[in-house]
Amino acid sequence: MLIPSIIDLRARSGVPLISLILVSIQKELSQAKSDAKSYYPDFNNLPDTVQWALVDMAFNLGGAGLKKYAKLKAALEKAVQSKAKADWEAAAKESNRNGIQSSRNAAIYAWIAQGC
Repeated sequence: MLIPSIIDLRARSGVPLISLILVSIQKELSQAKSDAKSYYPDFNNLPDTVQWALVDMAFNLGGAGLKKYAKLKAALEKAVQSKAKADWEAAAKESNRNGIQSSRNAAIYAWIAQGC
């Protein structure tokens, strides 16, 4: 668990707890972005909203979990090529995850669908 290990580290180091939490979050976000780039090699050429959607998914699923979304990757490749609104929406549908809030799925859908 993140919080107990940070509290233990804070007790030993004397570093303010908020600083340790921020460093930990920064590392996790950096890893998520790296995982998203590994998942979609042309990541930097995706629209910003799509990049954030993939980082969010990588943060939630981990790199191995994100790689299970092969249909999403194929749909993104098609949308990038066609630039058609319908293809971005089809890609967005492939981002749906089980076990998370419907509002989070809706946000990721919207971010990907904005790709056009």
